[in-house]
Amino acid sequence: MKVFGKTEYLNLYYRYFAPLLAGIDTSSWDVLLYLWPSEEMPKGMQGTRPVFSPPKTIRIPIVHLPNVAMETYAKSQESIIAHEYGHYVHTAFMGKDGSEKWQEWAELTGSSLDFQWTEKYAAHPYRVVPSYEDFAWDFSFWLQGKRWHMEQFYMSLWGQEAKATTENIAIFRKMIKELGKVGQGRLRELIEKDNPRALLYL
Repeated sequence: MKVFGKTEYLNLYYRYFAPLLAGIDTSSWDVLLYLWPSEEMPKGMQGTRPVFSPPKTIRIPIVHLPNVAMETYAKSQESIIAHEYGHYVHTAFMGKDGSEKWQEWAELTGSSLDFQWTEKYAAHPYRVVPSYEDFAWDFSFWLQGKRWHMEQFYMSLWGQEAKATTENIAIFRKMIKELGKVGQGRLRELIEKDNPRALLYL
């Protein structure tokens, strides 16, 4: 995984987005992420739409909005960056359309599989493959700590064992309720060192 961009954008990425990757082994993620002003994107890609170009290139155009602090803008882009990482993950790790992994993902998420290009998906003004979009959004939610039951599935795609299991999350939640503020702080410090993904679910 490599991230490119202006220093200001990189600082914001590592401050606001990189913490979501804590505890995730991205050493096998052969993906390139570019954070550039919209006007400096390659010809034909200037605009506000993030683009994933298979097999491994993600371009996120940075737009300066009047009266909006860059820190606020950066935080608003968390789900977008996570979504585009989701497109990389299904391209790199899910195999062919309709594979056993896709079948397992559909069963876990309750999604139907549709790999036909269409212009009739949600509010998208461009053609997409519905299952690719559904996967990318679900992956984005998981990366942000909103799909704890998908922890093992997603991590297994790149050969990592999930440590934030249902059992230990339940234990951590119980301990936090029973501890005082000092104890809670100490527990969170220990979890951050040993099992940082679990913090997202507490």
